[in-house]
Amino acid sequence: MSPDGIVSGGQGSIFMNPGSNAGSIAANAPETDVFSSTTLMAFTQSDCSPGNLGGINEVHSNPFTLSSNPASAGTYSVCLAVDGVTYLLQSGVTFSFWTTPTAPQDLQNLTVTSSIAVITWTPPTQTGFAQLTEYKVSLTPNNGTAVIVVPASYTNVTVTGLSDSTTYSVSVVANNPAGDGPAVSASSLFTTGPSTVPGPVTGYQAVSTATTFAISWDVPEETGGTPITQYYIVVSQVGGSFVTSKIANQSPVTVTGLTYGGISYTVQISATSSVGTGPAVSFTAITTRNPPSCCFTA
Repeated sequence: MSPDGIVSGGQGSIFMNPGSNAGSIAANAPETDVFSSTTLMAFTQSDCSPGNLGGINEVHSNPFTLSSNPASAGTYSVCLAVDGVTYLLQSGVTFSFWTTPTAPQDLQNLTVTSSIAVITWTPPTQTGFAQLTEYKVSLTPNNGTAVIVVPASYTNVTVTGLSDSTTYSVSVVANNPAGDGPAVSASSLFTTGPSTVPGPVTGYQAVSTATTFAISWDVPEETGGTPITQYYIVVSQVGGSFVTSKIANQSPVTVTGLTYGGISYTVQISATSSVGTGPAVSFTAITTRNPPSCCFTA
């Protein structure tokens, strides 16, 4: 009994890498001994006569990987030759070349510091009929190009070891077995300068009662390139010995135990980061003489 059919990848299409072999075919053989040492699979754009066959592969198992593809892309009939007798397995099988993928999309520089950048993108719209193998991220400063290879399952990379105050050009290409596709480029990435202590807080004020201050402030306009970790508040009586201090993670903070009767106090606020403590702002606040509160602002 002759073989009775073929199953091929890609809904009737087999994709080849130009310059090499790829693809696999499974033939449905009703007899277990069909795949003998004399069994051959071949391709033709005519009929299955022996003189018309090309891309001949020896067949020893089912399914098997092609070791010889047709010489060029096109639509072929797939034939099986068993002991010198040829059979048509399936006609209309398309052999196509893999192509390189299109460019990745939506390249962005999400986070940039003096030495670190987080770069993200989305996959290309066309993968070239083959699975992506990797992405290549290129950063080009004035002194050369660094290429970072990222697995195809990732669409972001954190780049470390950058130079501060440096402009980088960023591009990403997708790769498949046919090669690299075109690059997508982002606007220039500029790393910040060296990390410094935070600047002074802004918008500071103290709302007073007879014996308390409710002290509030806004974050510094300049954080120095690193997150602010806490704030130091110091309240000292003008011309007196009373001093108290507070550590706060955020505004506001309340200072108690002050002297009633229009007593003046100096209030100092400074912001701290992992680099150190920034300059303090200083202003005067006065406890109230009467029950209603009043507000002293900078």
